[in-house]
Formats: sequence, structure tokens, C-alpha cells
Amino acid sequence: MSAVRQECIVPGCNRTAVTRGLCHSCYMVARRLVKNGVTSWITLKSAGLATGRQYRAFGTGPFVIAFAKLQDASAEPSNEEPAEPENTDAS
Repeated sequence: MSAVRQECIVPGCNRTAVTRGLCHSCYMVARRLVKNGVTSWITLKSAGLATGRQYRAFGTGPFVIAFAKLQDASAEPSNEEPAEPENTDAS
């Protein structure tokens, strides 16, 4: 299983995207601007110069992909009824 490589979303940049739709170089420039208060990630996202945050710690190997699916499944609301609490009265 191999992850699909995407290009940086900045016009004219054809490097591989690493995070937020940006290559490493474009991300570092954007990060510096955000850190220095020149702009925000929300502004960059609305202008099409960044995407939402992507959690890809440790790459996109098979384990990370499987773990992400597990987290997505656990975040979905359960249709099961909650368990009845046990009666612990000592009567």
C-alpha cells in the first residue's frame, strides 16, 4: 500500500506536499509569517494558500494508516445502548 503523493498547493511550486498542502519550504515560510503575527492559518486557508491541519506523525506507512482508521472509527458515535450500572448496594 503506498500513499498518493500530492504537489504543494502554492502556484508555481511543484514540490511534494508535506503538511497543510505545502512543501517543506513553503510551509516554513508560512509558519514564520503566522508565528510573527503577519497572518494566520485561517487567513491562509481561506486564500487557498494552505489546507487544514493534517496529522501524519511518523509518515504514512501501513500501521499509521490503520491506526488513523481506528481513531476515526472510535470517534464515530456509538449506536449501542450504555451498559446498566451494577447495583452495589449492600442491603
